[in-house]
Amino acid sequence: MNFDVSFRLLKLNKLQAHTLEREVPRSSFKYVDSKSCYVGVIPLTEDIFDPLMIFFERQQINIADCDIFLSVFSGKDTDIIDVPSSVNKMLKHINCKLVFSYTAAGND
Repeated sequence: MNFDVSFRLLKLNKLQAHTLEREVPRSSFKYVDSKSCYVGVIPLTEDIFDPLMIFFERQQINIADCDIFLSVFSGKDTDIIDVPSSVNKMLKHINCKLVFSYTAAGND
């Protein structure tokens, strides 16, 4: 089973996107044509909390413009997954929505 947890900033301008990449370790961004903005993605680990919180506050990000994205790829149709404690800790700081993606591999 492959499990990824990311914090996403869904409506960044170009300057914010480049600032994010400079100030928050392991962050990245991409331009989304359909939304005419940049989306920043940061793997959610406890060591990024401080730089992410500083960026979030300085850039005055709206809570509605971010989420925590949980993505699971599994060879099983049914499984129980323990969500990392970093998700709970982040929700205490930035109480944004959760987005969950579960992909079961086909049995070919």
